[in-house]
Amino acid sequence: MGQVYYNQYTSGSATRDINNYFPRINFNANWVFVATWYEVAHYSNSGTRTTVQAVLISGGQYSFILMNYGIIASTNIIYIYSSLV
Repeated sequence: MGQVYYNQYTSGSATRDINNYFPRINFNANWVFVATWYEVAHYSNSGTRTTVQAVLISGGQYSFILMNYGIIASTNIIYIYSSLV
């Protein structure tokens, strides 16, 4: 159930996208990594389908991550997170 796809790019629209979000830094992307989790389940045999994408963009001095959320399946599970600061 579900698929995971990934690819690397050295050209495309990432430079334009980042400069639209952050116009003061004059960013030039030279590496982009796109990972897509397409219709994956929250856990095995749950019957849920969720699609998300992480886009890592680097231009040498600056790097960015864009998170694209597609359809997020709902569940009745409560997740509790804790962290050490």
